[in-house]
Amino acid sequence: MTPEKCHIEVLLSELCEQLNAAHLPAAPACCTKWLKKDDETRLEKIVDPQCLDTATFLALTDKLKTLETYDSLLEALSSDPSFSNAPKAAGHWGLPSTLVQEVLHDASEVVDSTLCIDAERAVESLHRRRDWLTAERISYTASARMLGLKLEVPEVTLGHDLKIVLLTDKELNDRQPRVDPEYSHSPLPTDLLLHHAELQATVTVQVPDDPEHALFNAQNDATNKARVLIDQGLAALRLATAGKLEKGPLSVEGGFIQGGVTYSLQPLFVHMSQVTMCKTRGEEARRAFEIIKSADDEDRVLSRALGRFQLGRRRFDPLDEIIDYMIAWESILLTSESQSDKQELSYRFSLNGSSILRFLPNAMTRRSAFTKMKCAYKVRSAIVHGSDQAT
Repeated sequence: MTPEKCHIEVLLSELCEQLNAAHLPAAPACCTKWLKKDDETRLEKIVDPQCLDTATFLALTDKLKTLETYDSLLEALSSDPSFSNAPKAAGHWGLPSTLVQEVLHDASEVVDSTLCIDAERAVESLHRRRDWLTAERISYTASARMLGLKLEVPEVTLGHDLKIVLLTDKELNDRQPRVDPEYSHSPLPTDLLLHHAELQATVTVQVPDDPEHALFNAQNDATNKARVLIDQGLAALRLATAGKLEKGPLSVEGGFIQGGVTYSLQPLFVHMSQVTMCKTRGEEARRAFEIIKSADDEDRVLSRALGRFQLGRRRFDPLDEIIDYMIAWESILLTSESQSDKQELSYRFSLNGSSILRFLPNAMTRRSAFTKMKCAYKVRSAIVHGSDQAT
């Protein structure tokens, strides 16, 4: 520990003592959530004594401006090598004033309507931020609820950085999005309580060498990688199981910039549990995930076919579903050496498809498989060209 860093910690501890001696009036933050209690869904007001309400936070900010120790701490942070580039790397979140406010907020608690700040927790919070600012790589966690999936085991590992977890009722409630009590009838918050399975991913990214917006860029990189990983996990479940599945909001947390990021909070078509995941199906999903990851990295044709298959799995119109599945088949059966076949498409489709179908468990004969694939191609053509026979 350098003398400068030690000096910063001494100033921060002194600041905590002065704020505690001021006995600032305080109130905890409150929010409204739909919660699951005793197998019932209730709209409840949640009080968090370790989170300050807006009036208390503003009063704390005003009090800080009257203390010389606060000014000394800001000056020390600005000259410290670990924190001097923070504004450039993290914008508002890296300003010395924001750093101090966030550190104090992390260490605050409302006790008997009075603000109490734990100096040791404040120093620990400052250490975490210093570690993020000086790190070459930062890890983030991402999660998305699996809508329509019933998990019969506590956990299914799809890859070293991706798993499906069965949430407890407490974890369900903790993850519930806050709602405005004036608009509390949106279907998403209540419907999420029906789905206990969650996809969880861990993503580690390189922090850019250029300090300009480095931590924003790292978080954006992590978010994009997490989105791909979660989508691949959902694709593996759709490939390994039957029934409708969808993902809920994607949440990405971690790193220097606080608060996390949540995407896609618009109401979704939420399915009741249609797919049951046991240990055996979990192994099938894991193998499907390996196939999808490998295809995305190495096999453009298979990756495109699997992507079209995923679109079909999301359709609700049977005709659209058939078209997507047939396009997926065509990508595989009518492509040779990365080039699309141009002639005898129906014949090649049926011949190549029958050669695959005959290796399936309880497979039909090669001739029967040929006839079935030819019929499927006719149905596809009828739908595409608007024939009355399609319906």
